[in-house]
Amino acid sequence: MFQHGVVTIPKTMTPTRMTENLTVFDFALTEEEMAQLDTLNDGLRCGPDPEKFNFK
Repeated sequence: MFQHGVVTIPKTMTPTRMTENLTVFDFALTEEEMAQLDTLNDGLRCGPDPEKFNFK
């Protein structure tokens, strides 16, 4: 979702995966592909709410 200005923070400790994660800048989705992805957003979170997260 880099083209939308959404930052994703990948989690890995594997050097080869780190390198793969940096290759997101060598391609671009078409406007049609971006529109298809936009239809998937249902506005729901898939993780804990950071404003209610218990750090204990």
